[in-house]
Amino acid sequence: MDPNPTFQADYYVLRLKKGKATPEDRSRTRRQLDELIANEAARPHLCESLTSVLRYEPMSGETAARVLVVLLAGCGKRAKTACLRARLRSAALCLQQLTEPRP
Repeated sequence: MDPNPTFQADYYVLRLKKGKATPEDRSRTRRQLDELIANEAARPHLCESLTSVLRYEPMSGETAARVLVVLLAGCGKRAKTACLRARLRSAALCLQQLTEPRP
């Protein structure tokens, strides 16, 4: 794996979006993303990449939920503005409403 944190972030964002991944793959990807979020050099690029994925790429609700969980858990608590945190919470509520089964 390339030691450049930007390339690592891009790679693990692709793995996070992968629809057909085993639980082990998802767990490993999540651990790596958590490490990258803790890395001061990688965090801004990673958070921007995850936000961009949600904003511009079509994906299933399950995949969007995984991306949003990483954003809220890692990037959200380190966000510098309350506005970004509020947007992430709002997106989480919208996603929850979209994925809930209808009666």
